[in-house]
Amino acid sequence: MEYKVERARKEDAFALFNLAYACLKEAGFSPLSGGLGKEVNPSAAERACREGRVRVIRQGEELAAAITLTGRGAEDLFAAPEYRGECEKILLKAAEDELAARGAEEMTLRTHIPSPLYLECGYRLVRRKRVMDGGRAVSVTEERKKRLAPHAEEGGCAVIIRHASGQYLLMKRAAGRICAGKYECSLSGDRRDGEEEEECAARLLYEYAGLKGELKKLGERDKTAVYLHETSRARGDIVLNAGYSAFKWAKRESVLRSKTPLLRKIRGYLLVKKRRAGAEKYSSAK
Repeated sequence: MEYKVERARKEDAFALFNLAYACLKEAGFSPLSGGLGKEVNPSAAERACREGRVRVIRQGEELAAAITLTGRGAEDLFAAPEYRGECEKILLKAAEDELAARGAEEMTLRTHIPSPLYLECGYRLVRRKRVMDGGRAVSVTEERKKRLAPHAEEGGCAVIIRHASGQYLLMKRAAGRICAGKYECSLSGDRRDGEEEEECAARLLYEYAGLKGELKKLGERDKTAVYLHETSRARGDIVLNAGYSAFKWAKRESVLRSKTPLLRKIRGYLLVKKRRAGAEKYSSAK
């Protein structure tokens, strides 16, 4: 049987709470006490559905399984007994794909029911919290992490953005990514099937920063083609995607002196002269 992942509707909030409540009770926990009441309740379910963060699998008009997306990953994976296993794996994969599309390199999964499924799906346990009442655990919260898909075998692209004033764009990695909170100087990603290098670079430039224009190839690093894009747009007129939480502009000298690993790895390309003889130029898609 094929299962379809859908975005939950606002009216699914009560059914979502009922599913969570039934699963927690079956596991022997107290859903409305021991700290879980703040997280697993009708108001929280209604808010998550209203914000469009819940993904569900339906069986007829009933919710077979559900998962709630967060800024760093997902939480509250619940499934009716007859749909556990396969539906849970499908929802986890859907959450991973959405997070990866936002530029995340690592996913955090927060759950309230221990299960060997998470280890089977590649999630390592990093934290567990139990709330006890008279020697009995009334709630358990586990936090697990998983590294998302590595770079493709055919390699990828990285794009460095330089302003006409000579400053370079630095982007702050969002929560959920490796080195979250650190600044980097290149937009990077894998090439899609059948995608040429320059096409990949142009796509990354537009998807991550909303920019289009000429691209100059500077070289390659670990199967990654490195390009430079020069822009004369206003320095505040940059719209980064969800993989980044902030940006700033920095002088070339500041980047070269930086000890941040994400910046040091591209220092060699910043030493390239502004007009390098023989450099290839490509125009991004219009």
